Amino acid sequence: MTYKKLEYNKTTKKLNTVNFDKPEPQQGQALVEVFYSCINYKDALGVTGKGAIFKTSPIVPGIDFSGTALTGKFKGKTVIGQGLGFGESFDGGYTELVCCDEELLIPLDDGLSAKEAMAIGTAGFTAALAAHRMIQNGQTKDKGPILVSGATGGVGGFAVQIFKNLGYEVQVVTNRMKFKDYLKDLGADEVLAYDEHFDKKTKALESVKWGGAIDNLGGEFLERVLPQIELWGNVASIGLAKNHAVATTVMPFILRGVSILGASSANCPMELRVQLWKKLAKEWKPKKILDLISEEVALEEVLDVSHKILDHKASAGRILINMKA
Repeated sequence: MTYKKLEYNKTTKKLNTVNFDKPEPQQGQALVEVFYSCINYKDALGVTGKGAIFKTSPIVPGIDFSGTALTGKFKGKTVIGQGLGFGESFDGGYTELVCCDEELLIPLDDGLSAKEAMAIGTAGFTAALAAHRMIQNGQTKDKGPILVSGATGGVGGFAVQIFKNLGYEVQVVTNRMKFKDYLKDLGADEVLAYDEHFDKKTKALESVKWGGAIDNLGGEFLERVLPQIELWGNVASIGLAKNHAVATTVMPFILRGVSILGASSANCPMELRVQLWKKLAKEWKPKKILDLISEEVALEEVLDVSHKILDHKASAGRILINMKA
């Protein structure tokens, strides 16, 4: 019996469908039957050749996957592979079977199915990591609303739900107002149009509007939000959809004690990673987790959908790859 996988070749800059035989795991490895993977922004950059994502070639992309361990210490259990070099330094989830270091796998709690875990994926995990870091650094409800940018994407959508579940007021900013009802349905208390609220430069300090923020955009948006954050509030900087460069002043930091926090999901320590996945399976689990899935596609559709994501033509929400489709 043969299986299918997608393989990217850096020399030819092409993504190809490859048939392969069942592999034999080496010492310390596990063989996983993959049920679901997904298309993150980073995955889309890689498979289209528009981002230097892959560190080796040829490689199977896909930084996330979920399925059943067929061998190893988690044999018979539903597991997830997420970050930690999958789909970047070594083979990831765009395959029906994957051999990987079993120490990189996380067994899922009963609160999450393979499909729900992949609906969360790196996007939801990054949102959870950002929330964890903000709360750990003193973010409280009494500081004011949390502003979320890029909320039509996976990370932002999960950030809205996580903070709403924790009892915070949540506001979102978007330039895709056609998704206003979708964002409200996720739990946003207010939806702000980007061009109405963030089209002008701000002073070094402005009147306080938000207790904290989760920013997926970077660039000028981050520059304009920082001067409007409450005393000792936090901004989790987790994306660069607008720009990686930021020109700001030190005023919010030295006069209001504002903190910028990073949330690097790819190399998050395993102990914290396991802790956050347990939270995502229970008290932090989004109430409308499957509603965040906009569509399911087959392996053969990955490249076309990736182009749509980068061209901002994809639907709001998460795009899953169903290996059984």
